[in-house]
Amino acid sequence: MLKKALIWIPCIFLAILALLSIAFLSRKPVLLVTDRPFELLYGEKRSKQRQYILSFQLFRRIKTIRIAEDAGPDLVAQAAVSLSRRPFAVIFPYRYREGAQRYFQDRPYIQVIILGGRNREENPASGPNDQPAPLWLFTDTETDLFRAGAISGLFALGEGVGTDWNIALYMERPDEMEKMAFSRGVAEYWPAEPLFSPEIGENTLVCAIFVDNFFFSMEDIPRLLIFFGWMDPRLASRNTLAIFDDSPWSQLKAALALLQSGIDSSAGIHLIPSEIIMPGQGMMPKNLQFEVNKVKNLSYWPENADN
Repeated sequence: MLKKALIWIPCIFLAILALLSIAFLSRKPVLLVTDRPFELLYGEKRSKQRQYILSFQLFRRIKTIRIAEDAGPDLVAQAAVSLSRRPFAVIFPYRYREGAQRYFQDRPYIQVIILGGRNREENPASGPNDQPAPLWLFTDTETDLFRAGAISGLFALGEGVGTDWNIALYMERPDEMEKMAFSRGVAEYWPAEPLFSPEIGENTLVCAIFVDNFFFSMEDIPRLLIFFGWMDPRLASRNTLAIFDDSPWSQLKAALALLQSGIDSSAGIHLIPSEIIMPGQGMMPKNLQFEVNKVKNLSYWPENADN
C-alpha cells in the first residue's frame, strides 16, 4: 500500500499541475504596450520580474509588446493586434493614447485602458455622441503628495532635528490643492511648514521631495531624498528614503481591479495612487518603521482639508 501511495502521489500532483497550466493558458491575456526607453529606465530585468509576479498573482498571462518610440497610431494599434486577437484587456501608456484610440475604434469589444499618469489636460471621458471610450486612469497626485509629506515628517520626527530644519517639495507649478495635500501630510508628524521649490543650499533640508527633474550639486544634497519616478531602486543614491512609482507595471494590478469592478469610463476621473518603494526604510529608527507601513496606506480626503 505504501509503495502504491508513493507512486500515486506524484501522479496526482502532476495531474493537478497540468490542469492548472491548461486553465492558466486558456485564459485571455492582458497586453501591455511598452517601448525600449521605458525598459531602460525601469530596468529590463525588473520588468521581467514584475511580469512573472503579476501573471502569477492574477492567474492570467501578462504579455508585452515593445514598439518603436516614434511609432504612429496605426502602427501602435497593429502591434497590439499582432500580439493577441482577443485579449482580456489592452493597456496603453499616455504617450500612445492616439494608438489606443485607434485600436479601440476598430475593436470596441475589447477593454482598453489608457494610463494617463499625471497628465490631466486631456481626458476624453467618452467618445463622440457619448459613444463608448477607453477607460482613462490617472495617478492620484494629491494622495501621493499627502503620503510623501507624512513620510518625510515622520523621518524628521525620528531624527529629532529642530524645527529650523526644513522639508521641501520640488515640483513645477503645484496647484493649491496639491500644496495643501503635501502640507497636511507633513503636519501629521512635523510642526514646521514645508517649503515649496526653495533654492537648494540656502536652507537646511532634512528631506527633499522631487516630483519633477531638479538638479543640485553634491555640496547641496539634502539629508534625505524622496523621488517621484520610475527609476530602478538599485540605482538610487544611498540617502533615498522612498520612490513613488506610478509606472504601468506598478498600476497594472489596480487598473485591472477597477476594470473588473465594472467602473464606468464616462463617470469622471479615476485615480490610482503610486506604489511606494522604500529602499531607505532601514534608515528609520526601529520604533518608527512600523509606523511607515501605516503611512504608506494613508487615505487623503480633500473635502476634509479644513477638519
